[in-house]
Amino acid sequence: MLQKKLQTSGRISAVDLDAAACISREADQIPDVVNFLYKFRHTDSAPEQLDSTGYAIIRLLLKYDETDLLFKILNDPINYGIFPNYHLGCLLMNQFLTKENIPAAAKIATLYMQQEMFECTLLNFLSVYSLLKFIELPKEQRIFDDKIQPKPVEEEIDEEQENIKMFRYPFLKNFYNDQLFDLVEEDQLCGKSLEWFSFHLDNSPFKDDIRLLGLIFRPKLSETIDLLNSGILKQINSKTLELCRIRVGELLGQIPEEKRQEDPDYSILEKINELLGEPQSIDSNIALSDEFWSSFKSNLNKAEEALMEAQKQEFQEWNRLRTARIESQAERFNLRLRLEEIEKKREELAEKKEILYFFDDRAELEDLAAYHEKLWEESKLVKQRDSMTEEERVAEMLKKGGKRERR
Repeated sequence: MLQKKLQTSGRISAVDLDAAACISREADQIPDVVNFLYKFRHTDSAPEQLDSTGYAIIRLLLKYDETDLLFKILNDPINYGIFPNYHLGCLLMNQFLTKENIPAAAKIATLYMQQEMFECTLLNFLSVYSLLKFIELPKEQRIFDDKIQPKPVEEEIDEEQENIKMFRYPFLKNFYNDQLFDLVEEDQLCGKSLEWFSFHLDNSPFKDDIRLLGLIFRPKLSETIDLLNSGILKQINSKTLELCRIRVGELLGQIPEEKRQEDPDYSILEKINELLGEPQSIDSNIALSDEFWSSFKSNLNKAEEALMEAQKQEFQEWNRLRTARIESQAERFNLRLRLEEIEKKREELAEKKEILYFFDDRAELEDLAAYHEKLWEESKLVKQRDSMTEEERVAEMLKKGGKRERR
């Protein structure tokens, strides 16, 4: 149905797309729905896209474990326009953590940091838990592969396609890193995410631990020293300090030995190492991430109930908005039919008027016919004159001249 509509009119409505997304249940429907979404985003109706559309598509991808396509869509909001809400974020991270796909869960957390979505308590704690799991991995495993974070590829655009509108803007000649959406390196992304989420942890005892880890993974070395000098070391978990020492060791290893004396970062890293102190024996084999999550478990049920209630309210709002859009679309369709009926009636009335007033306008029509007949005769004379030879034209002129003299 939608394919036929695209072929005939070159576009589909937001309501049509939403209906297709919400009723899709099978894996073989995924390519069509995603294709419809992509084409819809390249029409002037893109701002009308409903939030429920993206929610339904992500749930469908999650159902069939389409991780590659999922991240392709989430990493390309311009062409797909999907910005998952809090409920989706928790579902995504929970599924990836359950399947021990730690990098995927951490990547989801960074997407919410970039959108500055910190209003959901459960998502904040689940994001930090995913990020802690990620930074606890060995260096060689702390990577976002091309499926989780695709490398930017310049898209080929068919300029002859009528329903694609192209806008060209001047670009910055010198690259500028905005330290948010331009961050692509894994440790920097996770570090910034930990730092920002640390401000929204609702009095968690690990708040300073998370901020310290965020600063050192960015790395923001001067701010790390300032935080360590602020007197927080006494309450910092020993496992946090151990992760910090490992990170400092990685950063020191990135500085060639022959350049260490002249590199200002080297002396700062040495100072951080000194402030962190000597390694101490760790009390238990429980990871920092698990201790962090255990500290939140007493509030877990309350946070889950709050999220479920918020999602129920969102479902109701989506239903209300969808109904309003359907009614509006139906009204526009009825108006279009009415206009077509009016135009058809006008044509019929014009024909009837011509028949009814034919005899009243007879004299005018006869004059008009005589005028057209005169024009026709003159046009024949012109054609006849054009076909005459030079001698025939001269003879014609002499003939007319003789007639004038006789008069």
